[in-house]
Amino acid sequence: MNARTSRSKRRVRHVGVLALLLAFAGMVTAVALAAPSASTRIAGPEIASATCDGTTILDAIKKRGAIRVAAGTGPPNTFPDVRTGAWQGTNSYIMRAVAKRIRVKLKVSFGPVGAIVPAIQSGRADVTSGLFKNAQRAQVADFSTAFQWPSVNVYVKQADNSVHSLADLKDKQLGAASGTAELVATQGLIKAGYGKGVSIAQTAPGPLDLLADNRVDAIVLSNLIARYALAQNPGRYRFKAAVEVPSSYFGEAGVTASYFLVKKTPCNATFLYAINATIRKLRATGEMAAIYKRYGLIDKSLYTPPPGWKD
Repeated sequence: MNARTSRSKRRVRHVGVLALLLAFAGMVTAVALAAPSASTRIAGPEIASATCDGTTILDAIKKRGAIRVAAGTGPPNTFPDVRTGAWQGTNSYIMRAVAKRIRVKLKVSFGPVGAIVPAIQSGRADVTSGLFKNAQRAQVADFSTAFQWPSVNVYVKQADNSVHSLADLKDKQLGAASGTAELVATQGLIKAGYGKGVSIAQTAPGPLDLLADNRVDAIVLSNLIARYALAQNPGRYRFKAAVEVPSSYFGEAGVTASYFLVKKTPCNATFLYAINATIRKLRATGEMAAIYKRYGLIDKSLYTPPPGWKD
């Protein structure tokens, strides 16, 4: 091999190495350009358009070390322990799993349903306990994926055989809870001529006491809340489901699916993704079934999306 041939081969090797280095540099640059900055990072395909110019809700939660929850009272979904005040109910265990995922604690405050959404609007809370979806809430809040689908029935006392259809409610005083899908349905029933008026309770299980104390003739209530209450206190709540309320009476809500709500802002994307991913994992692994079983609820339809369901 002469000197010219040797130099030529070395030049080829150098060119090849240089080309590889340039190609690698191009890949690094492309990755750097593709990766969004911390202030605009997105959290999944369902919220791919979200951007945040500032601190995300998730980053604030991690810095604080706790998710602040604005919770209502409605066993078995959400309620304070009578001895310790600790958050209990199916909602609490779902949110505990979210907290575990992002390695923080939960800090919970209880209040009437009407105060829950304002709490996230003002920044006093990061997320609500479960609520149904409507246009008014959608103006100020974004919703997680749905995690519960109870049905709603008209309940009467065991000895009452006067209600077999909606038409039988014509002259009845009805009871429902403030801020609930059940109240929306009750108002729809009355507007359609099924019921003479509504007495409004301030908590989700409140209608049970309205009926027990003879202040109303019938109540409109989630089968989930009713079933739990009747099992816990059969002596006081001697009630039965008389008729199921058709979904057409829920107005814009359509169905009584439950969601967690967070403040409407581009900075909620990563937190919402953490909630949604946790809900889906709990369903896929069977942990959601275990959560509901804690409260004697084994009906899979309560926590399983209906056929064709889309959030």
